[in-house]
Amino acid sequence: MKDFEQLLVAFSNGEADLESLRISVDTLVGKSNGAATEALVILEAARAAGLPATAYTTLRRRLTALSGESATMLGVSAKAPVDDSTTAMYRGLGEIEGPTELNPAAGYSDSEIAKRRQTIDAEPQQPPPEKVQERPDPTITDMGVVDSGEEPTGTLWPGLYGDSGFGIPDREFQKGEVLRGRFELIAKLGEGGMGAVWKGKDLLKEEAKDRNPYVAIKLLQADFKRHPAAFIALQRETSKQQRLAHPNIATVYDFDRDERTQTVFMTMEVMEGQPMDAFIRALPADGLPVDEAMAIIEQLAAGLAYAHDNGLVHSDLKPGNCFITKDETVKLLDFGIARASKSKSDGEEGETTLFDPAELGALTPTYATLEMFEGEDPDPRDDIFALAILAYQLFTGRHPYGKKSAPKAKELGLRPAPVAKLSKRQNRGLARGLALHREQRTATVERFLDDTRRRHSTATYIVSIAVTASLLIGALSYKPVLDLLNQRRHEDVISTLERPGMENIQNALSQAANLGEQELREIMEDERTTRAIIAHIGQAEDERLDQWLAFVRTLTPEMQRDILDDERAHRAIVEHFEGRIFAAFDPARRRYDFARAHRQVSTLEAIYPDS
Repeated sequence: MKDFEQLLVAFSNGEADLESLRISVDTLVGKSNGAATEALVILEAARAAGLPATAYTTLRRRLTALSGESATMLGVSAKAPVDDSTTAMYRGLGEIEGPTELNPAAGYSDSEIAKRRQTIDAEPQQPPPEKVQERPDPTITDMGVVDSGEEPTGTLWPGLYGDSGFGIPDREFQKGEVLRGRFELIAKLGEGGMGAVWKGKDLLKEEAKDRNPYVAIKLLQADFKRHPAAFIALQRETSKQQRLAHPNIATVYDFDRDERTQTVFMTMEVMEGQPMDAFIRALPADGLPVDEAMAIIEQLAAGLAYAHDNGLVHSDLKPGNCFITKDETVKLLDFGIARASKSKSDGEEGETTLFDPAELGALTPTYATLEMFEGEDPDPRDDIFALAILAYQLFTGRHPYGKKSAPKAKELGLRPAPVAKLSKRQNRGLARGLALHREQRTATVERFLDDTRRRHSTATYIVSIAVTASLLIGALSYKPVLDLLNQRRHEDVISTLERPGMENIQNALSQAANLGEQELREIMEDERTTRAIIAHIGQAEDERLDQWLAFVRTLTPEMQRDILDDERAHRAIVEHFEGRIFAAFDPARRRYDFARAHRQVSTLEAIYPDS
């Protein structure tokens, strides 16, 4: 019998399947005549502690069928007795649903029954709160709940597991209700495919005088409550998102279940702004200017890249799962929630997350890849496909495939039209991200971003530095092919290098590349050249400082030390790397990418080994 008990617990943890439990039942009944009765008592205890209805019904039918007797004849009522020791074994399966009828046939004495009934009768009953008609808060929008276009799918399988999940009727929550004795519902923000979202107040934080006790509370709809595997998968994915501390990923605080109503809910940061689907609907007919669109795309990409680096694929990226706050920060929402479900539909016009709790997968037809429709394992390129669609919409105001799903686009032979405001190179990069077949799609978010960015003067500067540095090294290492120029040319090069502005740096280096070996040596050894390089390092933006450091490495060891030991250059370089370290690891801001922070520390130590 111990094996059966352990299997029930393993099943609740997702470590055993229903078939294993059925085999265990067959084995038990074959051992002794009384085994079925004992197993039913254990089964009823597990059911009272939250064993899903499907598993309970299947095992109960099997036990009664094998024994040839009804449940009543076996001495177990429809509401079986649950003693404290038995219930404790199944706490992991869920909370006890309510008062349980005690059955003398199962071995309870009259005194035990009377005592337990007195305890039950003495329990205070919480009156239902006054019903208040709620309307969505006009300034705060749910992270992932959409104004329109992503309507909730509702219950797709009515009656499959009864009227509710875990034996609790579905209900409408009202303002003022408190979940888990801690989270008070304040205002309903909206409703989406995954459930209703409320603005809530964390009463524990309020008691601790926290200045911001407010949270977003997502009450997951009945389809999740009805299916144990969805519950388990959702909890695991939520746990993963809790570890994603990134400014472009919405923070998830906790995943819990209210004991009184058995409602599963999540608490998240509450944000002010609007979901991206509403933002896209309000775009001009020709979309955003390229720079404005890229500012949004780069933030989406940063969040996705961080998630991918941490081994997590979103799998349901779409406008409704992106949020733009009032300070123009872009946030990714609902990592892994849609992973707990799957749809077989191919709606062409909708952007609704369709899900089937029995299948445990997810897709939004107009943003899902062919591979997702075919049930293949999640891959970062699924997210890149959706990111490319979002980018196309921001650039043009239109869906690249006319809101057709990937299978329909393939069937019709559709190809996205080039974006007029992008260069040929950018359009090629965008097209790779939009490729219908995974093997043809851009492999990483970083590569997609590089392919679609404009190449401004920074890129020209990088190329110029690389070419010029090699010319300088070559000129210093080989016999000159040009005659030495006069002292005026020498002075002109240094004078140009001393002027601020990237164009003057490029001009100076281009001039120097045409000089002979001796002249180059004199220029590079001139103190004014060293001071000019130090000045540029001290004023360089973060993205350019790396390129200056690369250039410094091409110089002689003496020049490198003169530049790097200068106080101004030292301060700029240290501050640059400190910024990167704290961007990766800063517990105060819930950033915990220790590996990336360690890499930055190692790079800084290589530059300044004695620091």
